[in-house]
Amino acid sequence: MVVPTRALESQLFIAYANHAGPHFAGLSTVADPYGRRLAAAGDDAALIFADVAVSTLPQARLDTDYLSPFVHSAASAHPQ
Repeated sequence: MVVPTRALESQLFIAYANHAGPHFAGLSTVADPYGRRLAAAGDDAALIFADVAVSTLPQARLDTDYLSPFVHSAASAHPQ
């Protein structure tokens, strides 16, 4: 599933909820900024919980700092 990948790329927590049932995939997921799944549901209806440590965000953003060139480029393109 792409949710952990999107969490890593965006450097944030993502809680993704999907329908479950005959015509839906289910697979709701909570992922952290490192792309790790913190909680996941199967294809049946489920209630999932995850401990979200917001304090990990600054370190995760330092550890996966691939967005900084874009942030600096955007800031210099639009001086205040």
